[in-house]
Amino acid sequence: MISLDKKKHIINEINDYLFIAIGLACYAIGWTVFMLPYGITLGGVTGISALIYFATGIELQVPYFIINGLLLIAALKILGFKFCAKTIYAVVALTLFLKIGQELIDVQDS
Repeated sequence: MISLDKKKHIINEINDYLFIAIGLACYAIGWTVFMLPYGITLGGVTGISALIYFATGIELQVPYFIINGLLLIAALKILGFKFCAKTIYAVVALTLFLKIGQELIDVQDS
């Protein structure tokens, strides 16, 4: 039988991942609806990915995933998997949300 503390821990973890997903969905909507159509870039990996998108036409999520993948490999070696688990989830989730957002915006443009 699972103890009460274990159940609370599991519920807290599920809430963490749920709120990470909600926040990333909002972030992806902001990028695909407001930033990309008007040629606005910000800093960070997403900003670098946007610059690559504007220069080459490669979809935003491709360089975002590659750059973050390289950074995550270094982080995994230094910090370990347990510390990086939520970051890995966030990178994969945002990559998917950016892909979905760009596909929806492309459909609306045509």
